[in-house]
Amino acid sequence: MAHLGSRRGRALALPVGLALTASLGFLPSGAATAADLSDAPAVATATADGPKLSYVVNVDGGRRTAASVKKAIAAAGGEIVIAYDQIGVIVVHSRNADFAKTIRQARGVVSAGATRTAPLSVQSDTAVDEGAQALSPAEARAAAATASDEQDPLEPLQWDLPAIKADRAHQKTLGSKRVTVGVIDTGVDDTHPDLAPNFDAAASANCVSGKPDTTPGSWRPGAGESDHGTHVAGTIAAAKNGVGITG
Repeated sequence: MAHLGSRRGRALALPVGLALTASLGFLPSGAATAADLSDAPAVATATADGPKLSYVVNVDGGRRTAASVKKAIAAAGGEIVIAYDQIGVIVVHSRNADFAKTIRQARGVVSAGATRTAPLSVQSDTAVDEGAQALSPAEARAAAATASDEQDPLEPLQWDLPAIKADRAHQKTLGSKRVTVGVIDTGVDDTHPDLAPNFDAAASANCVSGKPDTTPGSWRPGAGESDHGTHVAGTIAAAKNGVGITG
């Protein structure tokens, strides 16, 4: 699996010879309206003196409490990205360095905290980061030279298959399109020849911001971003196609 990378961060999905997919099981509610915010409860004056971070605010007490908390979020310098009122979860972006501390004091808030320590950044593109862990041409040739007629070129390097007896399972079946596996991890390169045959773009999204982005390719790792999801997806679903490895 060395050629498929190994870092962390986004949510995506792909179906394998098996089929892979990710989904969100809750319908989002709308953000608070301007009218709702006009009578927001008194909260310490918000200051935009920090990096833009993503927060999760957990609410208890039903929809009426959630509506009150949304007003407090705005007053504390927060921007509601998406709200799941059914489960009392609100995703917020804020530059207020004291946002979490401030919103925890609002009535109805059970807990609140940043979901990441790194500032949010705009995705400039969806180009795939080749990474530093790809095999050298010499290593690839050496692995291919040891592969049998039944193996993909880099399959001899996969210690994981025999470790979980997947090589024996392959003697029975290589999987089924009727089986769906979800991967919640940093970006997947769906253009990779080992993954493209089994990737379900319609069921995939980038959830780094806290709100699903289903823009085609949004789940791919950009330059300097984690591509650990590609590694995981390859372990599960790399096609047995005479290229690279086998999932």
